[in-house]
Amino acid sequence: MTERRHRSLTLTADLLRAYSRRGNFHADPDTAQELGLTELVAQGMQVAGPAYALLLDAWGEDWLARGELDLTFVAMVRAGETVDAEVELDGEQASLRVTDSPGVPRVVGRARRTAGRSGAEAALTGGPASGRRPDPAPGEARPELRVPRPDEAAPADEMAMARAWLTHLRESAIFKLEDLDSTQLRWRPTPTANSLGAIVMHLGYAERLWLRVFYAGEEMDLSWRERMFELPDGWSTADVVAFYRAETAAADAVLDAAPSFDLPSASDRRPSTLRWIVVHLLEETARHVGHLDITRELLDGRTGR
Repeated sequence: MTERRHRSLTLTADLLRAYSRRGNFHADPDTAQELGLTELVAQGMQVAGPAYALLLDAWGEDWLARGELDLTFVAMVRAGETVDAEVELDGEQASLRVTDSPGVPRVVGRARRTAGRSGAEAALTGGPASGRRPDPAPGEARPELRVPRPDEAAPADEMAMARAWLTHLRESAIFKLEDLDSTQLRWRPTPTANSLGAIVMHLGYAERLWLRVFYAGEEMDLSWRERMFELPDGWSTADVVAFYRAETAAADAVLDAAPSFDLPSASDRRPSTLRWIVVHLLEETARHVGHLDITRELLDGRTGR
């Protein structure tokens, strides 16, 4: 049974100075301005502090000696900002996120009540000593795949296997949009990154481009090629999923009509073969699903596949 706990903290300039040495951008306005910062910036562990306190309240000081804390710092917090921490406790494990007042993640992470080294060490280094999360303990089940893979033991020819994996990757992309509101759909981890919604839009356009335009030679207005990473204003998660499913259905109709991967493309825009195009779509979809996976974890801590 899970339990959620919340705590807020306003990171005032005085609070930042109290926990920082003088002469750095956490405590000295002149140093911050020299670095192009308009305000003092909180230390990472100050931002995570409310979540850290919630874990202490829940698990006690024994957690400091035996537990583990694995944090990802997503964005800076400036002096005067209020952060809201939420910890979801689930037995010996917990997920946590610290957001600003509009709800944008600043810190996400996970904690374990007991681990192979001290919680203090984990907090200082920002994660497990190995650089990855620990393997499940003996008898502990690994996370269930929400999107099943193709049956590993079932014989299948090249076309059937490639299409089964493409279906798996498509459904994985849709899974990463589950439960997102309009703001989360558009959130970007960095100024130059793409949002979850924009990436799935791109995947839909990519299937249209490679299978319908380049391979099948379908004539259409190509003005959309200039906005393949754009999420239309007002679109919801349901709109993005509907667009993607419509595009993949149209792409599947092209594949259904193809007897072999050896066929050449019908369009002279991009001379190729159906085999090259399908393998490229597998590679591109898998790469972007990885981007979706990372972005979703940074956004709200949700993982899984």
